[in-house]
Amino acid sequence: PFTRLGNIRSTGITDLRFGNIVDEDWNSGDPEHTKDSRSAVPLPKTVAFYFVAATTSISAAVKKPKGDMLVPVESALGEHATAEFSLDVPAARKHICYSTDHLGLLTSRPAYEKTRDWLFSAQ
Repeated sequence: PFTRLGNIRSTGITDLRFGNIVDEDWNSGDPEHTKDSRSAVPLPKTVAFYFVAATTSISAAVKKPKGDMLVPVESALGEHATAEFSLDVPAARKHICYSTDHLGLLTSRPAYEKTRDWLFSAQ
């Protein structure tokens, strides 16, 4: 019973597993969505997107920083091993906050300062 309970996923969490965002992603015939059958959907070109990732890694000296215990850094930055699924966002619009977990971003001074800088530079 505990195994079954642990395997229960809400529709929202199932959507997040592979990034399903269009109806066609749900028509794979796989009701548990165990396979990645999503469609590549590019970001609108008329919107400037910015990404902040958290990592529990201590510094930028780490070649491949760990995630924030919930979201991998690559995913948070819109990066994917398959080019068609990578989001076309310039490196200047991406930021990694070190020694921070997922919820820690809410009170992270570096996340606040970077967001503030982006907002004021966009004016």
